[in-house]
Amino acid sequence: MWRERRWRDLLTLIDWLPRASAYMEAMSEDDELARQILDQKDDGKKRAPRGPRISEWSTEVEKMTDIIDRLGELMQATVAANGGKPPKIKPQPRPRTAIDRMRDKRRMEHHRKVVSRVLIQQPDGTTKRISLGPPPGGKPVVKAQGKTVLQPGEDPFRLKAPRRRGAPPPTGPITGEPR
Repeated sequence: MWRERRWRDLLTLIDWLPRASAYMEAMSEDDELARQILDQKDDGKKRAPRGPRISEWSTEVEKMTDIIDRLGELMQATVAANGGKPPKIKPQPRPRTAIDRMRDKRRMEHHRKVVSRVLIQQPDGTTKRISLGPPPGGKPVVKAQGKTVLQPGEDPFRLKAPRRRGAPPPTGPITGEPR
């Protein structure tokens, strides 16, 4: 590749080197590269922590990660058993696949749908949260922008389809009860 000047293929191979390679060690010790990375502008977005690459995730790494997580749980249990407040210990990162990203996306879409049920749509397209709480009279009333939305005794889920009740329990000779 070097003599044939196939730079793209060479760079692809370099990108796929494992973290424990001599090349990655040299990069981590390079002061000029560290300065360039720190000098790059940060766009202010908080990025989710990335887990290890799936190509570096082996059975041994998975088991060691599980052991680290269990040790954290033991530390929490020990502190709690001795009357202290247990620390919050985050689980070790795992590789993220397309299935994980799609699952998170669907969970977020579901969350947005649930939140939109709680918000009241305004004519200009904006949304306002409804305020829940007892009025001065003591009975709970739901108000939004000063207008009463839910009276005392009303079903807060009235916008949903009515729930269907199941069939009545069987009676007769099968259950032993008289008809």
